Amino acid sequence: MPETAEELCQRPDVRKELVRASGQKPAAEVKAKTTDKFWFVTHALIIVGWAVLYFFLSAKLLPLPKEQLDIIGRVLRAVALIVIVVASRQFPFTQSGELKTQRRASLSNALSI
Repeated sequence: MPETAEELCQRPDVRKELVRASGQKPAAEVKAKTTDKFWFVTHALIIVGWAVLYFFLSAKLLPLPKEQLDIIGRVLRAVALIVIVVASRQFPFTQSGELKTQRRASLSNALSI
């Protein structure tokens, strides 16, 4: 029974030869820096802390006047949004241009088979 192109591409020996023939080097594994991990955890803890405090305020577990609760709630929402914006700028959701072009090239080579 003849194999399809997809089945052939999955075989390790064929895969290795396809990579060798295309002239592309295998993509290096991307590892997160220690500082990136630190900032990600810091931003996550700040967001969780503000969410818990906002919950306590909205559940009226703290006996404060309504005007103060409203102002504190607005400040908490503003700080949470600021932290989210800062975190999104520090950790972009897209890869660098070089990684994008490598991924496109490898996908186009795999699809042209």
